[in-house]
Amino acid sequence: MRKLVNVGIENWFIKTVAQCHRFCCSKSPFTIFVRFYAKLDINIAFSIVVVKSVDVIRLCQPLAEFISKCDRRADRMSKLSKWKHKIEKICPTIKVDAIAVNDSGQYNTICTVNHEWVFRFPKYESELETASKEFHILKVLQHHVSLPLPYPEYAKLDTDNYKEAYMGYRLIPGKPLFRQSFIQIEDHEKLALQLGTFLRELHNVPQSAYISLGLEEKDSRNSWLDFYNEVKTNLYPLMRGDSQQKLSLMFESFLDTPSNFNFAPTLIHGDFGPTNILHNGGNISGILDFSEVSVDDPAIDIAALIGKFGYGEGFVKLMKPVYPKVEEYLNRARFYASTFALQDALFGFKSGNKELLNFGMEDYV
Repeated sequence: MRKLVNVGIENWFIKTVAQCHRFCCSKSPFTIFVRFYAKLDINIAFSIVVVKSVDVIRLCQPLAEFISKCDRRADRMSKLSKWKHKIEKICPTIKVDAIAVNDSGQYNTICTVNHEWVFRFPKYESELETASKEFHILKVLQHHVSLPLPYPEYAKLDTDNYKEAYMGYRLIPGKPLFRQSFIQIEDHEKLALQLGTFLRELHNVPQSAYISLGLEEKDSRNSWLDFYNEVKTNLYPLMRGDSQQKLSLMFESFLDTPSNFNFAPTLIHGDFGPTNILHNGGNISGILDFSEVSVDDPAIDIAALIGKFGYGEGFVKLMKPVYPKVEEYLNRARFYASTFALQDALFGFKSGNKELLNFGMEDYV
């Protein structure tokens, strides 16, 4: 093996190469060349190429798997390096010692830096306007709600190039309140009172506080009628006949009942599900993602709490002492919750995301 000058190779790496050597299928002499892709602050990424004097030898399975693993690690390191340098460039006061990148979201790439900062980068041009709206609404809400929210301290949103846009804020401690975590917490009433208080505060933000942001009141009935028509056009051809009939009855019954639209529109979160509710065990520690804020039916915020991945109607009723109106929202919330899978499927259909399309359609095909 060639000696590599000024590069420290960890013991585990040497042992693994030696093990692969012993299992190699060829009896002919061979040389292992180590090709370094990058030497980052975080670690070293590499892969191995095995060469014989004339032909490339057949790689034994252990070595082939090891090479594949190293290449995947090199790809991850390259991606981390890209985001590390980008954040240090846009925020020179931050030295990136640790970074985690989550690009699995539909609309944004999320970078967590030094366990202290969160940076969001829009994936599409259409998200630039959304990010700008969220930036301004977060500034407003700091004065009206009691739970911690993201407070943007770094941002570039006044650009026509979405690839240059970003927003950064201090990390809010806590973990998403997924149903598995919720079940393990004993005092559900305490959580309900905290979330109920937040929703009451949010739904009562005066119009004068956000009117300058250009948030238009939605025409609820026409919005749901448009959605229903899109479902019929794009998703019905993929469904069983009985699923089509069931959905048609559900939508038409809701749309033909005038009382479903006799509500006072308020400022709403719009995506008030477990992913965006943080907890630290026995308390709600913060609320995330205000990109879907609009002026609409407050029952929409209740819907995610009673949906498939929520906490149930009994939990919502525990909010009544601090938010008496929540119980009257439940009927409309049930309808909204029943459309979540269809919303996923329709987004998957439009964006070409087959995995999301199949996930949303699994109960209808």
